Amino acid sequence: MTSLGEQALVGGLRHLQKMQEAISHNLANAASPGFKRRTVTAEAIGTRFVDALDAQAPQSRPELRYAESIDWSAGTFAPTEDHRHVAVDGDAFLAVRDEAGRTMLTRSGTLAVDARGTLRLSSGEAVLSDSGATIQLDTRQAGNFAIDPDGTVRGANLRAGDLADQTPVGRIGLFHHAAGNGQLRDLGRGLFQPELESAIRPAAPEDARLRQGYLEQSNVDALTEMVRMIGVQRGFQAQTKALTTVHSMRGEFATAFDR
Repeated sequence: MTSLGEQALVGGLRHLQKMQEAISHNLANAASPGFKRRTVTAEAIGTRFVDALDAQAPQSRPELRYAESIDWSAGTFAPTEDHRHVAVDGDAFLAVRDEAGRTMLTRSGTLAVDARGTLRLSSGEAVLSDSGATIQLDTRQAGNFAIDPDGTVRGANLRAGDLADQTPVGRIGLFHHAAGNGQLRDLGRGLFQPELESAIRPAAPEDARLRQGYLEQSNVDALTEMVRMIGVQRGFQAQTKALTTVHSMRGEFATAFDR
């Protein structure tokens, strides 16, 4: 049986392992547009009794659950001069729908127009308007459309290539999650699914705008993550050494007690 000190150190090592996995994931996606860095937290979910050297004095420690959470802070906006790129400037998301009918939220803004004229993400999900409908363009406008800061989409004048005076074809919706971003499930590829679609609410106009010709970069600072990785590695070495020492001392005490 292990002592309270040994169990605490093992728990610390487990936490460091989870932190290392999150940091590695962050570094691997540091160059992925729109990626949000991961962090690891430890949450007490109860208490249980553990053995002690003195059986008359039982000890207890909290049971911990390690959870990976997302840092939702914005990344930098990089100009691309590509009309298919759009960045969400503010606390909001685009809403998209896949072929299975699932509605998801994203800040990834690489757009495309399919063969039917539907505005989509480059990964295939349809971009939704402020009313929850899809946005349709003339397929001949796919190579030249404009997006106003409020999300209004304008197709090019097919004769003159002029965007300024065109009738809007729809408005890209900007949304937030009423229950908080912590309730969103990460599906990968910059897509997040709410537990309840009813929690998706329109964002106030003053909360967010769109910036065409920009992409939001990841919010990972590679140098900071490397420093964190070094700290985790040193912590792992220190706790491993402490665990070895505690285990050795416990064995010596038991041997002396047996005498």
